[in-house]
Amino acid sequence: PVVLDNNYGRIDIESDLHVGGTLGHPALGGRLTLDEGGQLFLGGRTYQIERGTIAFVDPTAIKPDLNLAARTQVGAYDIRLVASGTPDALQTTLTSETDPSLKQDDLVSLLLTGKTADESGTLMSAQTGVQVMQLLSGDILGLAGRAVGFDSVRLERGPADDLFGADPALVAAETDPGQRLSISKNLSSQVEIVLSQNLKENRGATWIAGCQPRSTAAG
Repeated sequence: PVVLDNNYGRIDIESDLHVGGTLGHPALGGRLTLDEGGQLFLGGRTYQIERGTIAFVDPTAIKPDLNLAARTQVGAYDIRLVASGTPDALQTTLTSETDPSLKQDDLVSLLLTGKTADESGTLMSAQTGVQVMQLLSGDILGLAGRAVGFDSVRLERGPADDLFGADPALVAAETDPGQRLSISKNLSSQVEIVLSQNLKENRGATWIAGCQPRSTAAG
């Protein structure tokens, strides 16, 4: 197995991947399996993996299909996180076996404050709950990218959406910004390669190479 030990987690990963497609339409096939008992670091908390797979089944694109279940403990509460789907339709839910009656806003409040919404006396807005779930989804996508060997994975929904640190300047003007998956790989400390692909329309991939000039001291 491949051992992943970084800011996303400490996990043993069984890998069966193969590269296909063309330069204009690169594809990745196969599956990654995250070993049970590994640790995930999401949203500032540590989760224990119950199950986890990252499958690449689209023969025309690099489009991971995630299936992940993990648990964390917040005080007396056990919280279970389940995430499934592709980046453009990733579904993330929270439940608690300690108290099955807890609603999503209570579970989000526990993750943020260590207390339920009632205990903290804080009104958790629907927008806050959505943002927390999106941030968790972003961390999970980052985990998927690191597991494959990329340096970053970003889901970009538009020029104004920087939730995952998206940089619209890296994307060519002809690329539809409605829904993109951008992945990057640092070839050196000065060179970064970015692949951006539209998840809604089969328009191929946009490649961007970024180069940071070396600084030179004046003589």
